[in-house]
Amino acid sequence: MRLLAQSFPRATVKEIRKFGENREEGYDYSAPIPDLPYIVGVVSDETIPANIPYLRADPADIEKFAAMLPPGRPRIGLVWAGAQRIKAEFVLTDRRRSSNLQDMAAALTPVDATLVNLQFGPPHQQILAWEGQPIADPMRSVNDMADTAAIMENLDLIISVDTSPLHLAGGLGRPTWLVSRRDACWRWRDEGDTTPWYPACGFSAPRNCHLSRHGKKSALPCTNG
Repeated sequence: MRLLAQSFPRATVKEIRKFGENREEGYDYSAPIPDLPYIVGVVSDETIPANIPYLRADPADIEKFAAMLPPGRPRIGLVWAGAQRIKAEFVLTDRRRSSNLQDMAAALTPVDATLVNLQFGPPHQQILAWEGQPIADPMRSVNDMADTAAIMENLDLIISVDTSPLHLAGGLGRPTWLVSRRDACWRWRDEGDTTPWYPACGFSAPRNCHLSRHGKKSALPCTNG
């Protein structure tokens, strides 16, 4: 909510649980999110309104998290897992989209860069067992997406599986690599290594599954389904 409020200062942003507590408040129209592309006239790649960035971090937050990070550049943020799904129809998809720190970091390191954790939730605990190249961990001081956005503004690259921080980085216009799965979500399409939704986002998918490291190709553990 805080991220939306600071990104769209001319809009009134309310939590859904508090909306309508005042009977004088209300709305003129409502629409399901999946209907919005039709409403605004998105009918092809060329009509996607990728006005990037449309999300904005607070300058004071950017400065605060900058002081927490190691000075070495470039800085690369890592997200290796999405939120665990519990509905049966989503469990297998989640297993295919998520990786783990051991596999992702092992594919990237050693690298001449400062690694920064962007992983939230239970998979964050995997850092405790990681014994490789140091990974800075500012996420212990994160309370919401606005804080994560401020960290991202201090990074030179974000590498993420298909989960919410990937979309946050795309909306901020940060250079981003998506580690996708073979049966990727429709928005990433079947061909190419970019997406019209987030022009600054590139893919490391099974069709092009490697990362460049010291001039060599380093395999990334992309899932095959």
